[in-house]
Amino acid sequence: MPAELEEKEILILELIRSAPEPIGSWYIVNYLNEKGIRVSSATVGRVLNKLESRGYLQKEKFKGRIITEKGYQAIRYNQGLKEMTSEQNRIVELIDKKYLSNLLDILGARLALEPAIAFCAAENADEKDLIRLEESLLAAEANRTPGQWVANDNLDFHVAVAAAAKNPILDSFFKQLSILMMQTKDFQYIIRLNDVDELKAHRDIYEAIINKKPEKARQAMEEHIRSLIRDVKAV
Repeated sequence: MPAELEEKEILILELIRSAPEPIGSWYIVNYLNEKGIRVSSATVGRVLNKLESRGYLQKEKFKGRIITEKGYQAIRYNQGLKEMTSEQNRIVELIDKKYLSNLLDILGARLALEPAIAFCAAENADEKDLIRLEESLLAAEANRTPGQWVANDNLDFHVAVAAAAKNPILDSFFKQLSILMMQTKDFQYIIRLNDVDELKAHRDIYEAIINKKPEKARQAMEEHIRSLIRDVKAV
């Protein structure tokens, strides 16, 4: 997978890709300055050497540096990261505009996603995953001071379940939803009123995962999320 590059490195790759002929470092300096990035010719030289050493650029005799296929992949990859960040910001904006109704929307998304995550976790969890799940449960049970464990131990448990699923796409989707959820103070207040039920639900999910019962894990997670939805609707 291509690495995430700094803005100036991507701009240099894009400039070299689009240039009709080889360009010198001073041309690149002026281009970056126009983009609001102040650099020296020496700095540009170091960046060019770095990009070349990593395979994003290569030298051609009498032509200078040209972009490689790996360089094209880096541009596409980093453009994808920008688009993902933009989409995340759009989601946060939507959440900020509404309160309980958007909270229910998030829970609806979790209801569609997390039972499948729990199912995969019961199939794929290894010993390290099980230890992490147990530690988060014990921490939640030990930190039952109202309000304290909601933002930390509750999230830790769900993150641990997502990691145990061994599916990076599901893991990424869940983390985006969970961050939005925990930013919603209304939800934290609701959970504080029902922390005993929350802990029991987590224990049921954990028992299904540790006993390698995917369908039971899915059902336990589904009931857990549906219970949260009921709590929100009861407010």
